[in-house]
Amino acid sequence: MTTYRERAATEIRTERPSATVTPIMRKLVADSAAMLQRGPHDARARAAAARSYALDHLDELHEQVKLNFARRGIGYHRAATAADANRIILGLLGDAKRVAKSKSMVGEEVGLTHALRAAGIDLLETDIGEYIVDIEGRGPSHITAPALHLNRARIRELLLRTGAELPDDDPERLSCFVRDVVGAFFAECDAGISGANVVIASSGRLGVVENEGNVSLGVSHPKLHIAITGLEKVVADEAAALAVFEVLAPSATAQPLTSFTHFLADPDPGQQRHVVFVDNGRSRILKDERYRDVLKCIRCGACMNGCPVYRAAGGLSYGSPYMGPIGAVISPLLWPDGRYADLPFASTLCGGCTEVCPVGIPLHRMLLD
Repeated sequence: MTTYRERAATEIRTERPSATVTPIMRKLVADSAAMLQRGPHDARARAAAARSYALDHLDELHEQVKLNFARRGIGYHRAATAADANRIILGLLGDAKRVAKSKSMVGEEVGLTHALRAAGIDLLETDIGEYIVDIEGRGPSHITAPALHLNRARIRELLLRTGAELPDDDPERLSCFVRDVVGAFFAECDAGISGANVVIASSGRLGVVENEGNVSLGVSHPKLHIAITGLEKVVADEAAALAVFEVLAPSATAQPLTSFTHFLADPDPGQQRHVVFVDNGRSRILKDERYRDVLKCIRCGACMNGCPVYRAAGGLSYGSPYMGPIGAVISPLLWPDGRYADLPFASTLCGGCTEVCPVGIPLHRMLLD
């Protein structure tokens, strides 16, 4: 496997990610700071406290989740490894052949799309960014904006590979094309797979945020909905979930809230709902006092938005599903075989990542450790 330095050098030389990424990030960082300033002065402190409480009481909260899921008719599943997660989901899918998948970083982590396609399932990535990078075949370059590294001319070239007829690279035209493809697939799909931003222990509800509406269709239209999420994504109650959501969108996209914020509970009549909680090393990380706080992460991407290394070399240089400062810390922990051992060196140690993290993860200290 190549090193980070080799991958970064190749990306900078051939793709010039900074030309696309830096102008976007400069504005996003400023807009995010302004949006957070408009909110409650204690929003970040409450979000950090909600996530800290969850880590300190994780086993207890999962017991509550199990009870409330049973009451609501939601299946509870726990996967020790990535292979277990894929096996469980394949078993839950049963005879399903067409699966609409929305964005899930844990899905990327366990290689879910590849595993399901290898089993003969017709899977479509329904998030517009994931749809595009799926065609490109190199994976997402940002946690919240998977196709951030691609300009609209390049996106048009990729869509033309699918047989699209696109006379130009007008952004609205490109978006409408993907929207129509996704809409047609939903009309005849057997199952929907989504992530979950939070799972609320006290009520057994799932909280999922999105901006495109594909999650709305994926959790409601098919007869089977499966959510895949990290073991750590449990929160105590609705107040804790709202504390997370209050900082998530402002930090990620400079919105007060995402366009859609779903609270999912009992499956509809005739529908099944299952949640697969993935461990894949999280229990081990939780026991390590030096790094356990990395599990507070809400996957907003704020740390990479302001990171000078990320801006210069782009997200694909990391070679991991998780990129930027959070990726440089969590990737070597989730995969302790050494494949990502050099990622912590992809840092200037400026401390900007710690400064912008809405849940108070001391990323710069972890990079030094």
